[in-house]
Amino acid sequence: MTDYTRGKAPVLVQVITLIITVAFTVLGSVVNGFIVTMNCIEWMKTRNLNSIGIVLISLGAARFCFQWEIMAEKIAFAFYPNYISQVPAINIFTLFWVLLERLSFWFACWLSVLYVVKIANFSHPLFIFLKLIIPRILPWLLLGSTVASLVTCFPLYWGFDMEYRTNSTSDLLPNDSILNNCTLAPDLCKELLNKSIKCVSEYVVKAECGILQKKYAFIIPTVCVGYSLPFFIFCVAAFLLIKSLWNHTRQMKGNTMAFCNPNLEAHFIAIKVISFYLLFSAFYFICMLSDMLDLVTEENPWMLVVSFGVAAYPSLHSVILIWSNSKLRQSWERIFHRGKFPPGGHTSQNH
Repeated sequence: MTDYTRGKAPVLVQVITLIITVAFTVLGSVVNGFIVTMNCIEWMKTRNLNSIGIVLISLGAARFCFQWEIMAEKIAFAFYPNYISQVPAINIFTLFWVLLERLSFWFACWLSVLYVVKIANFSHPLFIFLKLIIPRILPWLLLGSTVASLVTCFPLYWGFDMEYRTNSTSDLLPNDSILNNCTLAPDLCKELLNKSIKCVSEYVVKAECGILQKKYAFIIPTVCVGYSLPFFIFCVAAFLLIKSLWNHTRQMKGNTMAFCNPNLEAHFIAIKVISFYLLFSAFYFICMLSDMLDLVTEENPWMLVVSFGVAAYPSLHSVILIWSNSKLRQSWERIFHRGKFPPGGHTSQNH
């Protein structure tokens, strides 16, 4: 979500940023489209789809749209900078960016929860209740996540709208019609010009003193409010999965053959997926906040790292999801590598 009021970036930075975005858009379109397509085919074949498949379809679709939203914004910024710098265009991109981003985060959160209820082993009555009820109410959880994403994205949308309108100094300067009529009213023109220069000077002084930066005070609280609940659920799911793995390994201590247990392998795969997602999302949010808070300027080479982190997030974790899912991995090999697997060659569960 680039701040387009900061001025135009160097051509080389724009070209490299566009190349990075195009590359990850192609990758994200392929992997997320593959996830959605294969699960839809499975749905049509069996007339039934498990809860993880439903979440994978939702997550893949949200990330597919999110990847193309990033692509559309970068193309618009590169080829139509005057149009995208206008407030209505900025608001449209901001709204779709935040909505798709939060939907992706919510769906990934529910995927982690499903890993826990399907893999973890706890005897607590509350966990058993959740293990039974969550798959049943999953459609309502996805719908509630969509509503929550819509509700929490509008404050950020409104904040950026106010920011971009504040940054616009076009109204501070006299327009061409007034300047052309200076000969008719020279004293009035001189007074108007002096007031305009004074307003612009005060604006610059306030910016230099840091007063203008107060408009960014809404960003971090709004981001925290929007992501606090799904992040908390994600952390609880990760903790329970690690706790379950710890209990499982303690029970199997001294039994070397037990480490070939499919349930243990499922624990390891799920923890790897969650760990990779935590790393990717953390890197993405650091890059996103650096961009929104103007911590990295357009001329800074680190802007390329920011662009990389933003564009890579929706695609790389989906690659991990394909790798961790035995059915998706085998289908990928058959389609793209024409690989053949012997029956029973993969023991990992359908995560």
